[in-house]
Amino acid sequence: MRLTALLATVALITLAPSAHALQGWDRTPTGVPINASFGDQHRPVSLADGSGGAFLVWTDVRSGSYDLYANHVTAAGTVLWGAGGKPICTAPGIQELPKLCSDAQSGFIVVWEDARSGNYDIYAQRVKATGDIVWQTNGVPVCALSGDQYSPTVVADNTGGAIVAWTDFRAGNTSDIFAQRLNPDGVKLWNAAGVSVCVAPGDQDSPGIVTDNAGGAVCMWSDYRNGIDSDLYSARITNAGTMPWGVNGIAACAAAGDQITPVVCSDGAGGIIAAWTDMRYGNADVFAQRVSVAGVPLWNADGDSVSTAPGDQQNAVVEPDGSNGVYVAWEDARTGENDIYAMRINAAGQLIWFGDHGIPVCVAPGSQTEPRFARDGFGYVICLWQDTRSGSFDLYAQRLVGFGRPWWTVDGIPVCTASGQQVYPTMCSDLAGGAYVFWEDNRNGANDIYGQRVMAYGPGVLGACEPVIRTLADVPNDDGGFVNMTFDATLFENPDLNIAISGYEIMKVEPTGDVHVGFVPATGAASYSVVIPTDGDSVTVGTFPRTLYRINTIDTFQQVRWHSVPDSSYSIDNTPPPPVEQLTGRIVNSQAKLSWRRSTGKDVRLYRVYWGDSQSFVADATTLRTTTTDTVLTDFMNPSRPFYKISVLDTHGNESEKAWVMTEATLDAPPSHVAAAFLAPPSPNPSTGRTTLRFGLALAARVLLDVYDQQGRRVRGIDAGALAAGEHVISWDGRDESGHDTAPGLYFVRARLEGRDFTQRLVRVR
Repeated sequence: MRLTALLATVALITLAPSAHALQGWDRTPTGVPINASFGDQHRPVSLADGSGGAFLVWTDVRSGSYDLYANHVTAAGTVLWGAGGKPICTAPGIQELPKLCSDAQSGFIVVWEDARSGNYDIYAQRVKATGDIVWQTNGVPVCALSGDQYSPTVVADNTGGAIVAWTDFRAGNTSDIFAQRLNPDGVKLWNAAGVSVCVAPGDQDSPGIVTDNAGGAVCMWSDYRNGIDSDLYSARITNAGTMPWGVNGIAACAAAGDQITPVVCSDGAGGIIAAWTDMRYGNADVFAQRVSVAGVPLWNADGDSVSTAPGDQQNAVVEPDGSNGVYVAWEDARTGENDIYAMRINAAGQLIWFGDHGIPVCVAPGSQTEPRFARDGFGYVICLWQDTRSGSFDLYAQRLVGFGRPWWTVDGIPVCTASGQQVYPTMCSDLAGGAYVFWEDNRNGANDIYGQRVMAYGPGVLGACEPVIRTLADVPNDDGGFVNMTFDATLFENPDLNIAISGYEIMKVEPTGDVHVGFVPATGAASYSVVIPTDGDSVTVGTFPRTLYRINTIDTFQQVRWHSVPDSSYSIDNTPPPPVEQLTGRIVNSQAKLSWRRSTGKDVRLYRVYWGDSQSFVADATTLRTTTTDTVLTDFMNPSRPFYKISVLDTHGNESEKAWVMTEATLDAPPSHVAAAFLAPPSPNPSTGRTTLRFGLALAARVLLDVYDQQGRRVRGIDAGALAAGEHVISWDGRDESGHDTAPGLYFVRARLEGRDFTQRLVRVR
């Protein structure tokens, strides 16, 4: 902008950005990419993070071998650890089949099969919520003995550590079950080789493990000790590594035929509930059993039948019902192709959903496989499965309420129907009435990891239900203290969902509790905007005190239903400071001497000094002479640039109007007299550009000045030549001998005057 008057105004408006950008869940059945790195990513596993988000770990082939990577996803769909996730283990060989449990400190513990040594071993790692690795790089060995150790399973020990069980071939050609406990530092607490859970004759494999609510665990496995077929056995391991039910465990089911692939969950009372595929009647059926913390099977001998319908029933999954019972879902081929059926069993082993060998969850055309469960936060469950009704594998879900009544559309709602295959899903609760779903997806040719959020409300809503803070921007042209918030409304501000929303309470988040700072009535809009106060205004260089906000959704009963992910911002003084006053300029001994009155503004960072050839010269980067924090300036006189303009700059870059002056000669100025040689402090100091160096000579002499950095290295020499007695001023442009700008830091100006050395300190800043 060209200056054409005595004073002109330049104002800089700065917006305070939102703390982070949100990726956000998709609200259509396509999902969002969680990891789409080079190479294939396989079989994710997930775990609720306890704060409304989720952790997930997968097997990753980006490096050419099987490694483990992880990510952390928030309720709003923000991927916290980057698009590619964080490496958990990139050791040589194969790392695969991870399992997770909480570390009781907002992070998780992961165990896996690891072939870095040639045979399979069990390794583990602890990961913080920030993604920081706690134990040694690439994990700690849980068991790395001879022979293969594989199929690990893990449960938290309630003190920040974990109990791990696995299938172990250390004895040779038959497999056994061993276990180990790790403390929060990854140190083994039991026998270094692990505790023998079962070393009976024959093979024991496929262990599952749950907490005993006392720091120990209950384990169940498939057992071939009878030499004919597979039975199910169970054992309890205390937190000290003892076996109160005895080594080799107790029989949970020893019926005729094979009992295989047990899946387990806690009964909420220190015991275990299991469901399995059972061949006692010739084809595959689903049976279940509950074993108490004392090692007593509580239901019918050899388990209760869950479904013995025609065809095969297999690949069951279980989920605690919160009342010492269990939900069970399975693949069911009673019609000739796989469908999904489910049943709820109470604590006494009674089937309490009214159905013929289970209630149908999905009997759509095609094949439905790989069922998964997650609690919905209201005492019911969401069931997920792979579905080929459209020809390729997609993902569908159904919510089951009451006595097994499907809450959503018959045969479920689509979770992801993108092109390609969506397979190997994993699901965990979002702790807000819905669930997170992650899966292996090859829509782009390679196998990637995708995710989606499913809400329990209404007809089955995809995406985040919470309001989402989109922007937090400083209110322009004010004196600070306020920001403008824009946010997306909750998905449930929709009359079709029968959830009455009255409005949104804006809260300032503080360590002592949230503080109300605003309210926005609900009007049915998709998004809203509101001006809210901040804690304060930034007034010093580099200091931007942020205020943290959260939005609470309020229903018509004045209850908080959902709240946003917190976000923060800061306010800025957008108005320029007052200009300088009483600016004068004189010429004394061929030097321009400027002085002015200090700005009355409370936020003054420095003064900008410009020079030019006329009153109307443009004050910009090309005419900027220097900057200073002082209110006086001595400059060498340039006859072609006798006009000066000075402005005030505040902390945030706002520049005041510019005052101007024309330097005028002082008539009959007496020559200066110097009694003894001196070197005055540089001006300005600190300096961002050109620096004035003033010195005096009592006698005529040749003058050399040198600039040294903090390490004592000479960066610039200035030959002032032979000078007469008196005061003198020269200028250093801030450049080194090569013509490059010197870096910010501490420097020393040294001058040899009349045989004596003088030194002054100078600080350069940007």
